[in-house]
Amino acid sequence: MIRKILMHVLLLGVLSLQAQTNINIKISNPQPRVEDELTMTMEVDLMGDLLKSKLDKNIEIRRSYGLFSSKNITKTIAFTKEGTYSIGPFEFTFNGEKYTTNSVEVEVISKIPKEEGVWLRYIRHEGEQFIILEQLIANESDARQTENGFTQTIGGSLPEDDSFAEINLELTSGLTLYNSGSATRTIQKEGADFMAPGFSYSRKKYKVQYDDSFTGEYKFTSRNMKNLPKNVKIEEFVIAKE
Repeated sequence: MIRKILMHVLLLGVLSLQAQTNINIKISNPQPRVEDELTMTMEVDLMGDLLKSKLDKNIEIRRSYGLFSSKNITKTIAFTKEGTYSIGPFEFTFNGEKYTTNSVEVEVISKIPKEEGVWLRYIRHEGEQFIILEQLIANESDARQTENGFTQTIGGSLPEDDSFAEINLELTSGLTLYNSGSATRTIQKEGADFMAPGFSYSRKKYKVQYDDSFTGEYKFTSRNMKNLPKNVKIEEFVIAKE
């Protein structure tokens, strides 16, 4: 009798596993700052799968629009305090099927100082490695008189002779980077009038990639960068396979 009960429990466990779908959560910024907006994506096509299950087997879905067009659930989130947070795991049931997500750990750091500068950091996140490059450049007022009146950009604009720093993608044999996300925006100065020139902000996220020819470690220095302001010194760091 005990053996039969055990077999029955095991069978129920197998059936339960078969009815469960695992969903992967991804975030767009592996180390955001306080108040940074980032995208949280759950990779699942709930409505598409539902529609497909209700159609005749001889009907193929070629294109989708509106409610059925998205293959992901995407939310924009932000953190209001520094710290380490865990997103997930989440469990829910849709159309009789159970869905379970992974969990993602996120380290949230302080807001960027409102001053000209370059900030560079090398991080490891969820088995991947990234270099994040941030920069603030003081804007200039672009107020000018036109034939139809007066124009001015809120917060000013980037000076014509300035450009944001970048990282060379080819570091060394077997070790390369690729730009996996970037953002720019205007940041106001503390206490300044909203029309006063502020800062142009840039954030570039580079993902580290290795191939089999890479061995050992690589020291990242200012020589790996371009358009770095002359008065800026970056802290060197070592890149290595996990």
